[in-house]
Amino acid sequence: MEVYCALPENISEYGVLSNVHRLNEEGLITELYIPRKCIFTNRLITSKDHASVQINVGHLDENGVYNGHFSTFVLCGFVRAQGDVDSGLDRLWQKKKVEVRQQ
Repeated sequence: MEVYCALPENISEYGVLSNVHRLNEEGLITELYIPRKCIFTNRLITSKDHASVQINVGHLDENGVYNGHFSTFVLCGFVRAQGDVDSGLDRLWQKKKVEVRQQ
């Protein structure tokens, strides 16, 4: 029995390893588990890292209203245990908001 899942169109390039996918004829991903990578340390997040988090930060328009788009940030449990998540996420968002033209 094969399980199929399709990734949303607006998924960020952060967190999902793009070269790991196995696709079927319809272009759907047939993998049961797709590993993620920590964007702060570039460590592979294994299935046993229960302290890891994935945070979606919403994009706002010029009026400060959510426009339906978001950026995904994946952080491993090691970074969370060190207490570096706040500063790391702030630096990563400062870089990312320039790309998405967020104020």
